Amino acid sequence: MNKFKEDADVKTVIIDNVEYTLVPVNTEEKVSKPEFEQWEPEGGEHVLDYDNTAEQAPTCNSARLAGRERATQELAKQAANASRERDRLEAFRDQYWSGWKADWENKKQGKYQVYINNTTGIASSKAFFNARTLGTVYGPKEFAEEAAKMINSGKLLF
Repeated sequence: MNKFKEDADVKTVIIDNVEYTLVPVNTEEKVSKPEFEQWEPEGGEHVLDYDNTAEQAPTCNSARLAGRERATQELAKQAANASRERDRLEAFRDQYWSGWKADWENKKQGKYQVYINNTTGIASSKAFFNARTLGTVYGPKEFAEEAAKMINSGKLLF
């Protein structure tokens, strides 16, 4: 049998002989939100070098502002690997499809990316027309299809 008791601000509901206590939420109470200013990277002692290796070095304002410093060696290595993948994919696109440029105002132009299925490990291409993912290398369809084919055959390595 279900019962409902009320005592001041606390309400108790009994459902199938299990007692549940309900405490009211003050909806009038204002939750303070942090004030956001322009964000800048904090930097750190581990720098992504020009060749996308992670090196320990004193902080440098230009590297920090470019987002190329990390607090730990592990974070720097992860960032270096991601940067190397992006840089090499951009270089491949620019070497063979140098005239291509994404026109995000043109909703009919396909902007293609290469992705790797984490389950199968197979690279494929995918088209975007009016949305983009930050940090992603886009190119024409031929670029993405050829890059995926070369990744799958082991001819394009990162």
